[in-house]
Amino acid sequence: MAHYLWILSIVILFATIFSVRANDGTYTTKYDNINVEEILKTTRLRNQYVDCYLGNSPCVTPEAKFLKDVLPEVLVTKCSKCSDKQKIIFDKVITWFEENDKETWNTILTKSINEHINVRNQRS
Repeated sequence: MAHYLWILSIVILFATIFSVRANDGTYTTKYDNINVEEILKTTRLRNQYVDCYLGNSPCVTPEAKFLKDVLPEVLVTKCSKCSDKQKIIFDKVITWFEENDKETWNTILTKSINEHINVRNQRS
């Protein structure tokens, strides 16, 4: 019986590894239906996302955590792993900040570039 459990564990492990690797080329589309316009126009929501990304407060939603995880790569690679919908979402976010809050946008860009450089250096 223990032998079968061991084999089952190995099968599950490999299935997990292969399913994760299969998605390496693109970001999850799980959050593609986020209402980005509502977030951008609502100061409280927008600040929650910004503060999460900058590390000033915890990420209160899975969407904010996802953004925090992918934004450095998204900006540096020009959204090369994004779905079409994600490209539209990120374009709206970038445009909004460039037109309405350049100071915060520059802070976000600086953090993103530094994060991406740190990740690349760790891989080397």
